[in-house]
Amino acid sequence: MTTHDMTGRVCLVTGASDGHGRAVAEALARVGAEVVLLGRNPQKCETAQREIAQATGRNPDVRSISRSDFRSYRPMKPTRC
Repeated sequence: MTTHDMTGRVCLVTGASDGHGRAVAEALARVGAEVVLLGRNPQKCETAQREIAQATGRNPDVRSISRSDFRSYRPMKPTRC
């Protein structure tokens, strides 16, 4: 398997609190990317953030959105949680 160095890259991963999105977020963090987790459930996103940080030594940013609240879609500027 070929791996790529993603150091210095920022990756926004949708559906990052569970399943494939969660796996992709962790894989990107393992190869050096700054990862932003985007999901609808803040608690699940925070859990994924902690688990990814433990597994990789990197601390992803977290953003949650709500399909019923368009204000949650405002432009996102990553900040550390």
